[in-house]
Amino acid sequence: MKSKFSPRFVIRDFFKFHKNDKGKLIGIPLVISCILIFFVNINMELVNILLVSLSIFIGFLLNLMLLSFNLKDSDAKPTEINRLDWNIKNFLIEYHVTISFEILVTIALVIILLLAALLHKNLLFLLPIDLIFGIKMLFNFIIIFLMSLFFLVIFRVLKFGFVLIKYHLEN
Repeated sequence: MKSKFSPRFVIRDFFKFHKNDKGKLIGIPLVISCILIFFVNINMELVNILLVSLSIFIGFLLNLMLLSFNLKDSDAKPTEINRLDWNIKNFLIEYHVTISFEILVTIALVIILLLAALLHKNLLFLLPIDLIFGIKMLFNFIIIFLMSLFFLVIFRVLKFGFVLIKYHLEN
């Protein structure tokens, strides 16, 4: 049987689970990007630092996802957390969707950073200065937007992990 992976499914599921926070998850990074685009210059040194740190985060996120697979067969009884009925299987689905979205954002960032590095080295002398400035501003905006989104979602993943560990320690 053939199966197709589409990032669209991960994005759709992520925003389905976080529909109440959709405005915050898009609006906050947009505002941050609009402000920081004038103050942050993405240069090759910053690209290298971001690539190294994002590869470390991808490993961390994959480890979190793999560790949580051991909990899916848990016979933990449903409980109430923060005035909501909480079931471990539903929680793990939301946790995996959130981690998958975070991995997708990280991969998109790595691809864009690599593309920015290639453009920086090879196309600077081929294009007019106005076009180069526009391309750099566009890359800066996209990188800052995705980094802001990355940090918003990583804190959400850490919160999920904390709740998961706290729940299992108490039961």
